[in-house]
Amino acid sequence: PGTTTGASFTEPGYSSADVVDGDLTDKAWSNWRSGTKNPTDTLTVTLPEPRDLTRVVTRFWKDGSHASWAREVALEARVDGEWVVLHEAVPSDADPAGPAPVVDLPADVRADAVRVTMTAREATHMVVSEIEVFAKVPGIGTDATARAITVGGEPLAGFEPGTAEHEVRVDPAAGVPAVTATPTDPYATAAVQDADAVPGTTTVTVAAEDGSTREYSLAWVAETVSVTARSECVGTRVRLEVEVTNAGTAPVAATLETEHGTRRFDVAAGRSVERILPARAAAVTAGQVRVVVDGERTLTAPYEAADCGSGSRGR
Repeated sequence: PGTTTGASFTEPGYSSADVVDGDLTDKAWSNWRSGTKNPTDTLTVTLPEPRDLTRVVTRFWKDGSHASWAREVALEARVDGEWVVLHEAVPSDADPAGPAPVVDLPADVRADAVRVTMTAREATHMVVSEIEVFAKVPGIGTDATARAITVGGEPLAGFEPGTAEHEVRVDPAAGVPAVTATPTDPYATAAVQDADAVPGTTTVTVAAEDGSTREYSLAWVAETVSVTARSECVGTRVRLEVEVTNAGTAPVAATLETEHGTRRFDVAAGRSVERILPARAAAVTAGQVRVVVDGERTLTAPYEAADCGSGSRGR
């Protein structure tokens, strides 16, 4: 659709438009005329937009007993509005007793039109059945995997494109986390169906160009461990007080990490554990502590700046 044609001369009753009708065996275009025959003629095929061409095939047609084909063919392409010669005077003659020739010429160029110039055999008209213009076309993507998924703006821990189901612990008071997904194939699309609440499941669907899909489910589980932290002055020195509370039904292993030290301890079900980390300094800037629970998920808690030398203290 959108391809047009033109000819330097056409026998009445025939049309250059038929050289792109897909019929490889009909008498489409002819330059027959009574009396002296045309020594040369051209056929032009104009594409609806520039394409990356690969080859142009000109199929001649034998008109009864006449060897109605060119003895030479030249090929040009229109590149950025200018005609560029791709092939000059390519022999295309064939045995008059045999079938009409097919001239297949490479055309590695980006163009919006091609022009075939045909030089006739002596005192012979020419007939063309079809001109085929071949061009590169993009492939259809089949990859429906996600390259990355984020939860609340952070990469989903442990995410693998081939793993469909993920369990994620979150604070139920914070609501359902925002989820984004990036397809592996840039031509694929990703859609996110948010869960209604925590606990619940958010579903990510990645659709490839070919229509195939892959789903990833993020099951939100209410986090049962919470962390609080505060900075406290003891005399002229700062200490950090960190409390880890386990509201779950099973004990957890906790690793407390700060720039002032690391502590490892267990927290029984339904219990809280407090740890104190001396900063060994008169002042600290605001920061946060990290608690890794069971070696697989990380919780954080902020603490305020404190300056015990001047009497200013954080909480």
